[in-house]
Amino acid sequence: MAAITNNPGQTHWKDVALQKAERLTDVWDIIKAWSGRSAEIVLTFCMFAQLIGVLPGVHYWPWADNVILAVQVIMLDMGAFALHTLADQARSNGQEEAANKADKLGTFLIRLMITTIALIIIGQVSVIVKDYAVLIQQVVSYLEIVLILVRVVSTVRFIHVIHSLRGSTSQMVQPTQVVTIENRLQEMATQMTENQNSLVQQLRKEIEAQRQAISQLIEAATFKTDDITHDSFVDMEMEDDLNIEIPEEGTKTEEIPISKITVKLTPDITKVSTKKEPTAKQRAAKMLQRNANLSASDIAIKLNITRQYASIILAEMKGN
Repeated sequence: MAAITNNPGQTHWKDVALQKAERLTDVWDIIKAWSGRSAEIVLTFCMFAQLIGVLPGVHYWPWADNVILAVQVIMLDMGAFALHTLADQARSNGQEEAANKADKLGTFLIRLMITTIALIIIGQVSVIVKDYAVLIQQVVSYLEIVLILVRVVSTVRFIHVIHSLRGSTSQMVQPTQVVTIENRLQEMATQMTENQNSLVQQLRKEIEAQRQAISQLIEAATFKTDDITHDSFVDMEMEDDLNIEIPEEGTKTEEIPISKITVKLTPDITKVSTKKEPTAKQRAAKMLQRNANLSASDIAIKLNITRQYASIILAEMKGN
């Protein structure tokens, strides 16, 4: 079950405890490495002691032979576990050949240890089969002698392999590692250059697209401004054309209706006139400038106002 914490940035106490528990594994790896290194010395002395024991006239006490054999078995088993740890260290330093030899020998010694334990258990439980107990014990005894000889040969092999690992672990940086690092740096530099070129090209495309969009907006705004200016000139000309000359007093005139003209610029833009409509007084003043002989009746008819208001406007204009 995953550890749940209230604060996402805070590590749960269980995770911290598990990380601390890994220190025991680290300590055990160190113990195995020390045991494997010390096994080289101890097994060398045991091998020399056994060689001296086979000389004519040399006889050890029975307990001494048992001690030598027991120390050899224990140290060789400890060395079997240490070989895998030392092989991993050698492999990390680039010594594949020495690491493979250590792995193979370590696997062989572990299988030899399992076989020895299995023979011991078989010899102990052979009493259950009463009819074949003696035969089983004799077979086990012969196999144990064979395993002892195999262990002696494995001891020589172990000393050779553990000594070859010494040179591999003493070299922290190997030439193969330097070449690998240089190749990796070259690959990273090439990849960074390619990424940079790709980003520059993409940025150029985006800038060109933005420039084209801005140009189109400027052209559209210029086109609309020209249309609006042109429509303004059209309105001014139409206004001058629609100005009607007021005849003199006494002349019968007819009112001419003036149609309202709306010019549509574009489908999405409608012209809205913000021009103020002239007042009746201003329009009357304009009419009097053209014809000073207009009467109040004529002004009232043309401006569509009452005759009294037209008289007031006429009086004010003449008073000024």
